[in-house]
Amino acid sequence: MIQDDHVPFMHRGVEVLHIIPSPFPRVWHEMTDDGEHLDMDTVKDWAVLTTAWMVGALGLENHLEGPLPAPGRRGTKTEL
Repeated sequence: MIQDDHVPFMHRGVEVLHIIPSPFPRVWHEMTDDGEHLDMDTVKDWAVLTTAWMVGALGLENHLEGPLPAPGRRGTKTEL
């Protein structure tokens, strides 16, 4: 089981969505754990997915000017 800084919130009844890679990247929680080590295609895909989820959860579908882009695939560019 993976434990992290979300555990105290769970113990207090706060629902969490813990999205982390497993196994951990080699730089996880090291001094080199910075933006230089992020996979931007993956970051953009998660941004699209979480935005789409929030739009649906908040009932904002009628307030969009256009459709949300579909998540990309490795090696492709996803525009946000």
